[in-house]
Order: sequence, then C-alpha cells, then structure tokens
Amino acid sequence: MFVEIRPYEKEYLSVHFKARGEDFAKILQSIKKVPNRAWIPAGCFWIIPADRNSCDILLNNLYNEGLFRADSCFDFKNSELNNTESLNTEIMGERNNDTASDVQCILNKLEEVITAKHYSKRTMEAYSYWISRFIREHEDKNLKTLSDTEINSFVSCLAVKEKAAASSQNQALAALLFL
Repeated sequence: MFVEIRPYEKEYLSVHFKARGEDFAKILQSIKKVPNRAWIPAGCFWIIPADRNSCDILLNNLYNEGLFRADSCFDFKNSELNNTESLNTEIMGERNNDTASDVQCILNKLEEVITAKHYSKRTMEAYSYWISRFIREHEDKNLKTLSDTEINSFVSCLAVKEKAAASSQNQALAALLFL
C-alpha cells in the first residue's frame, strides 16, 4: 500500500495511491470525505484543495482508518524518492524498544503531523518541550506501557506542585495526546 501527496498547480494537492481490496476502499472513502475533491482521469489521481481544512480531513480520515502514519525515520534526503514536494506514508509498524533515537523519532513524527496540520512553529516548540519533559520524567519506563494514569499524574503534578496555569496544563495535555 502506498499513498503520495504532492502539490498540484497553485491551489491543490494531488493524491496518488496504490492499494488492494479493503485498503483501497478505505483510502478512497477517506478522499471522498474531503469537500471539493476531484478525480483527474488523465493522470489517474485525485486532487484536493491545498488548505488546512482539507488536509486535516484527509489526514485524519487516513489516520482514523488505522492504516497510515508519517514515517519520520525514513531518510528522505538520501533516498531515490528525494523530491521535496512529496509526502510519503507507509503502513504502521511496531517499535520494540525506547532509545534516544526513538525519542528523536517521536519528535520527528510530531513535527511532521504538526506541519501537515499547519500548526505554528511556536506550537511545535511548546509540544516538543512537553513531550520531551514527559519522556525525561518517565525515562525508566517503556513508553508503550505508559497509560492515561501517567499522563493524568503528570498534568496533575503541573497543577499541584508547580502551580502551572490552566492553559499550560491544557497545552501539556494536548501535546501528550500526540504520543
């Protein structure tokens, strides 16, 4: 399965994909949920408006199907696919351990998602801070085994011990929801 999203003309993105069976149907339905989409028969691809709302709808639908994630561990610059206009996604894979490179991989994925959703650079910096801090405080634990309890405890600690403002608590929680 493969999905490629590229700029198309000035105000659109092209969406090419290859999939079979149920996966094909899920991807097609995700694209059809985007308003003002169009099929380009000559090129055999779909186009969607290149605006934040359309991108959010498409990416959220693809993600909610449970099939895709942005692969930030892929060395794009050194690949044969090096074309700065494309965004490639791959089938979701599992990770076995948490190392420093895994933490960096998490932060790279966060950056890709935030960039795709057109969040500001400052939001990226703030979310990276909260996620890094949460990981540092739980460095003796496997990140996959952490539950809502640890996240709630972290946010509660911000409120009770550090007397953080409600907006800071909300921001930390929003950042941790990306994990």
